Amino acid sequence: MLTGEAHPDLNECVLTSRAGAADAADLVAFVAAAGVPALVSVASGAGPEVTAPLAAAGFERAPAREPLMWCRARPPRETGGLRVEQVRSPARRAQAVAIIAEAHIVDPAVADRTLAPLPDPAGRVAAWVAYEGDEPVSVVWATPGTRIGIWSMMTPVHRRRKGGARAVLTCALEALWDPDTEGAFLFSTPAGRPFYEAVGFTAVDDATTWTRGASAEFLAAIGQPAR
Repeated sequence: MLTGEAHPDLNECVLTSRAGAADAADLVAFVAAAGVPALVSVASGAGPEVTAPLAAAGFERAPAREPLMWCRARPPRETGGLRVEQVRSPARRAQAVAIIAEAHIVDPAVADRTLAPLPDPAGRVAAWVAYEGDEPVSVVWATPGTRIGIWSMMTPVHRRRKGGARAVLTCALEALWDPDTEGAFLFSTPAGRPFYEAVGFTAVDDATTWTRGASAEFLAAIGQPAR
């Protein structure tokens, strides 16, 4: 997924365990044609022939692996006294944009553009915000379906450890889970893994993360230690 924005976290790609050298070369060409910084997750089952084109193109492997996580059963709703509301209005959307911009070191205008579908009347993507009093502390957005996709969970550093992440994630899953749901998946940062495991997710793969055009500040924001 390339948004075309000048931020690696907004241009994310995946090479699965079935990928080969030709797939990696095609991906490198695709990113190069876009002329943007990018992040590529490579499944643990992919061989060195898959990562060689990335390295040759100037991508650098981040030190820590990032788990792909899966949750088979809906976790219980746990708000911890916080209020959680779905993004359905311009005011709520503005609060979600502000959290995203602060947590992922993204310019607010960029965050605003990348959240263009929200709120989405067709229900193809949805977001929730957790509040401590009137203060927004965490945001999550997801896609519904048989397999729910949790595409981003963000809490600014100074708002963490207040229960916002657990509240917003469990409320989102409660809203999206239905009798046909098989489970929910997400990519976790290394630091976030214990939290997701506590909620009920388990790691099904430990992917390597390759970035080009990523600053040390960005890598720290996604939980990667300094090289």
